[in-house]
Amino acid sequence: MNPSTLVTSASLISSLLIPMALAYVFLFYAFAWNRPWLALLLIFALPPFQTDLSGGDSGAKFSIAEINLLLSLPLLLVARGRKWHLGPIALPVFLYLFISLISSVLNPRDSTLTSMLQMVLYLVVTVLVFSTLARDERDYMPALKALVWVGILFSLLSLSGIYERFGLNKNGIGASLTGCLIVCCELWFGAKTMKEKTMWALALGLIAVGLFMTLSRGAWLGAGIGLVVLCAIRGQYRLLLRVSIVAVPLFLLVWAMLPQKSKTYASGFDTKKNYNIMLRYKSLDYAQDNFEKSPVLGVGVGLRKEYDATNVLMLTLAETGVVGLVAFSLIHLVLLSMIWKSKKKLRRDDPLFPFVALAGALIASRLAHGMVDHYWSRGAITSAWASVGMATYVFYALRQRARNEKHLYLEYQRALHENTRELPQRQPRFATFAQQSSTRLGAAPALPAPALPLPNATIRDADTRRDADA
Repeated sequence: MNPSTLVTSASLISSLLIPMALAYVFLFYAFAWNRPWLALLLIFALPPFQTDLSGGDSGAKFSIAEINLLLSLPLLLVARGRKWHLGPIALPVFLYLFISLISSVLNPRDSTLTSMLQMVLYLVVTVLVFSTLARDERDYMPALKALVWVGILFSLLSLSGIYERFGLNKNGIGASLTGCLIVCCELWFGAKTMKEKTMWALALGLIAVGLFMTLSRGAWLGAGIGLVVLCAIRGQYRLLLRVSIVAVPLFLLVWAMLPQKSKTYASGFDTKKNYNIMLRYKSLDYAQDNFEKSPVLGVGVGLRKEYDATNVLMLTLAETGVVGLVAFSLIHLVLLSMIWKSKKKLRRDDPLFPFVALAGALIASRLAHGMVDHYWSRGAITSAWASVGMATYVFYALRQRARNEKHLYLEYQRALHENTRELPQRQPRFATFAQQSSTRLGAAPALPAPALPLPNATIRDADTRRDADA
């Protein structure tokens, strides 16, 4: 092709970028303004598409999911009747960001601002949007299902071996498929009909094979840890064992069909023969050297952009020192406590339960993967911290549920003592109130059948006593 033609085509495409961007912003608000579930879907389901769309040579790079996340911020202003919540993790998150800021002021770097904005985007903005924007738990379900369908698409790309043509790498697509696998497994657990069970089971198998074919050992580790945590929260160890009995032979069969070169790559840990393993050790040594320069506060946020940061533990120590690692660990400990407290208040068939289980599984998976690969990178981290926002919503929904149950109990007791004969007429109102299915934070959330004394026997006993006294 003529070089002048290429230049003309490139300039034409460049001139169309701004009108296309403005058209996308218009369409986003036109459809998502009164449909928050759509905005949540576009954020949660599109992180696997990790291509940088920000343009220019600035340090900040945004994928389509992160652009949708930023576009969703104005929607928080019109989220009527819903308070902004970061949940119990707010204090440790801001403590970690404060320590990072102090370390960066003492040791400024060229990429400090970009790295700080990156952490705020995931730890604060993502959690805030997902904990506040949803009207009720039903707004989350389309996002979960959409992510699974994206996972099926990426599994087909993995099996065909053409994902590199779309600017993807094995670790990036492996991390994305890990999140898709965990979400699909939770949907399979929560399926109500045999048709749904079969559909999610087929999707689960396809995504699992696609993940296996990426040959990403970090993704395999993250998937294994995530599934174990998911089953632990659900208490379904026997089911996990039965599935493993079927899955392990299948994966051994797929492993036997792999070329010898792929087997050697996936199973090799020799630093002399495996270049990637050698780079991992060099990265650990580099982080260790920087940590020793400033063990308390580290050498400043932004170091992650200066080397191949494939271990989040050593990266945190190098950037923010021991105090930063303590604060980062505290975020996850507080999150674990919130998830555990919420889990104890929910039955497995409660519509709020999946979001608590997914938060624990996705964050555990992301941490495990981050021990051997990049943690602060576009892609799976967005979905992981979005699930924390969902769990935060559940945390406050359960508080509202408890307040309504207490109000119901006190009103019932007051009616019982004020006028026992009028209670039969008022009792249906109590039953209707207790069986509402809505969990909106601004209205009466979903209530299980309250553990209250059944009034009928009490009414009959009171009527008998009154007649006897008369």
